[in-house]
Amino acid sequence: MLTRFCQSLIRREYIVALGVPMDDQRQWHGGDMIARYCVMGGQWPWLIQVIDGQLGMHGVTWGFLPPASKVAGTRPLTEVGIDRATSGRFLRHMWARGRAIVPIDGWFEMADGAPWFVRLESRAPMFVPVVTNSIGQHPLPPGAGFVILVTSEAAGLVDSNQRRLVVLPPEHARRWLDPEMPALGAESLARCAPFAPDAFEWHRVDRELYAQGVNDRRLMASAVGADLILTQGADPNMTQGGTLHF
Repeated sequence: MLTRFCQSLIRREYIVALGVPMDDQRQWHGGDMIARYCVMGGQWPWLIQVIDGQLGMHGVTWGFLPPASKVAGTRPLTEVGIDRATSGRFLRHMWARGRAIVPIDGWFEMADGAPWFVRLESRAPMFVPVVTNSIGQHPLPPGAGFVILVTSEAAGLVDSNQRRLVVLPPEHARRWLDPEMPALGAESLARCAPFAPDAFEWHRVDRELYAQGVNDRRLMASAVGADLILTQGADPNMTQGGTLHF
């Protein structure tokens, strides 16, 4: 189960990794947030969006609360399977008009009662497709936010019974952002799963992750005494433990 993610780079670094031409680098200098190693639902990470034909990065709430959710205590939706995203009452409209990318360095998920950190073995930034109803309106509609896409079927890395985040390579992420991309084309991109499991690495992390207010690079480190799982196909005799791995 996805719980949190890491977004620690500055805006310009994510844009460069996305492969966007830097015609006017001044656009991407300044205005950065502090490094965020433990983004939770309800917080405002960066989203990469195209609004009125202009590519930009905007702080948007992670979590969408549908207008029909009037029951007190209803939790905002933070992740959704592709099937539901393309057909849900409100989500299908966001799919057509509110596609965006959340750039991350890795994500945290719960498995076997413990938190784990997952990232690309290359350590490159990841581009996760999302849908949002926050597309430049002022004021924003009630419950506005974004929802992360996960696979519709179980395809987890740490726990194979869980659903995995959809991660797009830069060229696919740029196409996902294109407002001219039809909904069916976007669905094909989301389902293509270009990254095989052995493109990722994951390891168990310390429960300090869940301490209120913690924002520290050490949150990504392998928990003391835990094995570092290099890839799904790694030789278990080659794992390392008891060391901080970043």
